[in-house]
Parts: sequence; C-alpha cells; structure tokens
Amino acid sequence: MLITAVTTVGVQTTTVIRIDPFHENVSEDVKKWIKTFELATTVLGWTDGLQFVRYPADLKGSARHWYCGVAKPNLMGAPTKWAEMKKSLRGCFLPYDYDSYLVQKLKNLTQGFNESCENFLNRAISLFHKIDSTTKDGIVMSSIIEGLKSEFRATVRTMRPSDLQDLRKACQIVERNYEDLKHKRSNFYHERKNFKAQKVPTNIV
Repeated sequence: MLITAVTTVGVQTTTVIRIDPFHENVSEDVKKWIKTFELATTVLGWTDGLQFVRYPADLKGSARHWYCGVAKPNLMGAPTKWAEMKKSLRGCFLPYDYDSYLVQKLKNLTQGFNESCENFLNRAISLFHKIDSTTKDGIVMSSIIEGLKSEFRATVRTMRPSDLQDLRKACQIVERNYEDLKHKRSNFYHERKNFKAQKVPTNIV
C-alpha cells in the first residue's frame, strides 16, 4: 500500500510511504511487518484507531483469508482495538514455540568466526528487540560482550562501555587494533621469510 501524507508548513509537501502487504509467506516475519506498519503510520500521525481501520488493506493471501474468517469487526470475538489485533496477528502467524526458539537463540548468541563486531551487535540487538523491546541496555550489553570472540571479549569488558553506543565504539576500536596487529605480524613473518631466502650460504673450503 502507498500512503500519502500532505503537510503544510509554509509550502505544501507530499510524502509517500510504501508498506509491503503481509501474505503469511515463509520468508515473512509478522512481528517485523507490524513494526514497519506502525513506524510508517506513526510518522503520518495515525492514531491506534486509524491503524486498526486501515491495516486490513495490507493483508493478502492466507493472511487475508484469516482476517475474513476470524478478525473482521462484525465477527463474534473479533479484536476491537489495534492492540488486540496485534496480539491476535502474532498469535496466529508466529510458530507456537516462537518465544522459546528466540530465548534459545539468545542463550547460544555468539559472534561468528568471520563475523564483524558491527554485524554481531546488529544481530544481537535485533534478537533482543524481537523477544522484548523493553529489555534494559545493561542486560543486552552483558549478553553481547559474553558472545564476542575471545580475542575481543576481555578488552571490551575492561573499557567499561556505558551504553550500547559506547559498546559499539569499543568493539570497533578493539577489532581495528586486533586487525592492525595481525597485519603487522603477517608482514613481519613474510619479511623474515624473504630475508632467509635471500641469504647466500658461505662455502667453507
């Protein structure tokens, strides 16, 4: 759906925001879709009531069939508020063990062998938001630090980052220093190897 907002502040401007429809395909995440829908419509100044009235236009395929059979306002027991509708959408289109799955992923949260600190932080923060967007930064930071590669973890911890932004900066510094040191060691190894190869043996008569 394309949503158009017209605002007048001296000069009239038009903003068009695209919200992709939700079909219930395997590749779609209903929680992510709800978040995108809310962010876009909040920018446009939509109230919860307007979100509740307008969201059905973005349901397609199986999701549309579910709405027509279960969630239409004229049906008995159907949600009557946007907050209720969000809960109903999550309950229907998330796997029954989804929360347990996310918690298990969180317990096993570790930085990949070739994964940058930046990518790991983004992945970890996204996972926390999926579980509970109100989780305190201190808990998120502690879990992220524990999941860092061993060569980064201790140094980042000693830097005592105060918030997620500080943690991101600390990880960038430690990772950059580590890569610089690794590069210097590699250069030293190759220079030493070349030096040995260039040495001319002395023949003793």
